[in-house]
Amino acid sequence: MRRSGWVLVLLAAVLVLTTADVLETGALTRWERRLMLTGGGIKATGPEFWFWRTVVWGGQWWLIGSLTGLLALWAGWRARRWWPVIVTGLWVVAINVPMYLIKQWTGRPAPSAGYDALYVVGKVSYPSGHTALAAGCWIMMATLLTLDRDAATRRNALVVALVIAVLVGLANVRLNYHWPTDVVAGLAYGILFGLLGRWALRLR
Repeated sequence: MRRSGWVLVLLAAVLVLTTADVLETGALTRWERRLMLTGGGIKATGPEFWFWRTVVWGGQWWLIGSLTGLLALWAGWRARRWWPVIVTGLWVVAINVPMYLIKQWTGRPAPSAGYDALYVVGKVSYPSGHTALAAGCWIMMATLLTLDRDAATRRNALVVALVIAVLVGLANVRLNYHWPTDVVAGLAYGILFGLLGRWALRLR
């Protein structure tokens, strides 16, 4: 199996193991409850708050989803072909539908609710959609911007996308929007789909 294949397997394993820990109230889940329910998060004021509050916008779906769509149109127009647009459109559906179903199934409240549980109607904290979409969309945007560039440029753009995704995940925890396991699962999920989308974009 090629290295890229092993990366996908590892990401899937992280997602499965994290989900199992949350469902079984494992060691990670017990640790994060102690962390987040005893003073987790920061006060909604001051430079640190506004820094993380700005960073978390990197995972706002209406913003990064729109940017990803616009970049797909730009890449398609520039190359005079529909492939980037078709792939990106299908990818948007592919990343969102399973995540929506997982969220509805787990029914987990955010730490700001003051408690942790599962299968609570209307609660959709797991996995972190902000983090998953940040990872996936930034990888797609990095790919769309560098489709015709050299390998080093494509690699550097991918690294930047991953750094932004990790920062969005940290912001979600720091702001008390999500549990750490929400973010770990969101990162694994988003990077997995982002890399699959990257592969599909580069097929042609």
